[in-house]
Amino acid sequence: METILGLILLLLVLIGGCCLFFLVFVQPIWGVVDVAVSTEHSGGTKAAVILLTLLLLGPIMTFLYACFGTRSRVLRNSTLLCFAVVLLSGGSLLVLAIAVPVVKEKLPWRTAPAENVENAAAAPMPGPADEVVANSVDPETVPSFTAVQLARSGSGQWRVGIAEFNGHGPRPQSALPVVLPSIYPLTHVAVDPHGPVYYGITTHEVGQIIPNTGQFVELKSDPSRSKPSWPAAIAYDSKQERLLIAARSQGYSYNPKTGEWQTLSWLKDDGIVALAYDAEHEMLYGLQAESGGEAATSVLQFNAQGALLSSIRLSSPIPVGRYPFPLAQLAFAENQLICMVSPSEQDLDAGVATGCTIYLIEPRSGECRVVRSDQP
Repeated sequence: METILGLILLLLVLIGGCCLFFLVFVQPIWGVVDVAVSTEHSGGTKAAVILLTLLLLGPIMTFLYACFGTRSRVLRNSTLLCFAVVLLSGGSLLVLAIAVPVVKEKLPWRTAPAENVENAAAAPMPGPADEVVANSVDPETVPSFTAVQLARSGSGQWRVGIAEFNGHGPRPQSALPVVLPSIYPLTHVAVDPHGPVYYGITTHEVGQIIPNTGQFVELKSDPSRSKPSWPAAIAYDSKQERLLIAARSQGYSYNPKTGEWQTLSWLKDDGIVALAYDAEHEMLYGLQAESGGEAATSVLQFNAQGALLSSIRLSSPIPVGRYPFPLAQLAFAENQLICMVSPSEQDLDAGVATGCTIYLIEPRSGECRVVRSDQP
């Protein structure tokens, strides 16, 4: 089904693109030549059409001329036909872009037949975690790390905290509740070990968490620079004492001491859903998902100057949820790269999952192993 939809989209783009090319490039030249050689129009009309085309209106002028002024049926019919095709293909692309996500949810394989529901419950479909469970990790061997703990209240509102995690999950007494300024939850946290000081991102903001109150306060932006758009991941570079933020079209750094923002072209989103910093080796790791996908498939490694050192394919994909609300967080502790995946919003609302899934990643080989869960 997805292949068929892809072919339809490609066909619409090709047909619409050809017609648009005709209207923008071919038709203006044709229109100028047509009016220049025409015997039905006066010299003043010819001069007006040509000058307006060359100096001001361009394809708009020749489009109007082809529709209403030309005596050539071929030029008029070609212009009107291409214009209609561009409108139809553009409208179809817009409708498909809106409808396809809805259609996919209703595809036959998305919903099990009624007679198979009981069997499906008894034998759930395998996921990425099942592929690595045979090579699972003892939770006692996982070092402590800091991450965001997500929960949903009975009213469907997000309850968010910052907690210390280990291989068994969050340590209950370590949780610091966070008070958010909007409906968007905190998705990632970065820790300055001096303090500690907590920084985080929501769907649209980068901010600092005040320890005594748990208030999320947006960092003051630089009027001369655009603020991070749809921040996707954050980490704290303890060597250069700066925040590193991956955002949709541009990466950023922020110096908490000076309040200085800088843009980092190498850290634009590009599928990055989580970041972690290795202070000992001055390396930044990024968990990368494929475009439009819901699973992370690679680990990126950058040096202190932002050069990409490696892009390693994971031995098994990690489910990270849908953009712009990924469920994965990345941490580096005791020379181990740790990925934690929170339960989805739908699972939390349905009450079918309350715990997180933790993975250990070997960045040099991409080997991905799931930490054994204490949950039944």
